[in-house]
Amino acid sequence: MATPSPQETAREYRVAQQTLAMHADLRDQYARIGLGIEIVLVVITALLSTATFAGDTFFKMLGTAPEHGRLAVGVASALAFAGSLVLMLLDPRGRSATHEEMANRWSEVVLKFRQSKLEDDTWPADGTRELADAYAEACDICSPIPERRFNKLKSRYLRKVEMSQLKDKHPGCPILVLAILCRWRDTRAAFSAFRASSHVADRRP
Repeated sequence: MATPSPQETAREYRVAQQTLAMHADLRDQYARIGLGIEIVLVVITALLSTATFAGDTFFKMLGTAPEHGRLAVGVASALAFAGSLVLMLLDPRGRSATHEEMANRWSEVVLKFRQSKLEDDTWPADGTRELADAYAEACDICSPIPERRFNKLKSRYLRKVEMSQLKDKHPGCPILVLAILCRWRDTRAAFSAFRASSHVADRRP
């Protein structure tokens, strides 16, 4: 097989870093969702367990009729049970574990690229074939990023890279200010590019 070009090796490294960040983001998002739902269900279940054995006085203290209070407890119990079924079906913890596995796999690939990288940000020609094989193997084994979330995750990753570079140049500037300025600059550039492309399209015969 032909030796990959320097441009192709650099592209594979960039894509590997981006894919690693995307899987890490999905891992953390699903973990937070799972933890949040579990905490809510545990708290609700504990409160409902307490209210189930409460007497009429308890509901009167809450300003509601006992029969209405018991009805509300029953409805809330049914909703909590339905929530537990939804949690089981969605399985955010399982999805988080899957993306963690994918992130670990891509982390190994990125590490190989970094260890082989030279001081001038290039890679030795005799090692690019091995790096390409590691990249291709990860693409074959790992689950792809969901298409409906790809662009959002890509934007998030590129913003992180940009913010890191801006923070290196302006360490004293607050992150929030840098984020606002970065978004404003890119939005203006996008509008300018769109207007320019529209003008070019209008001039075509």
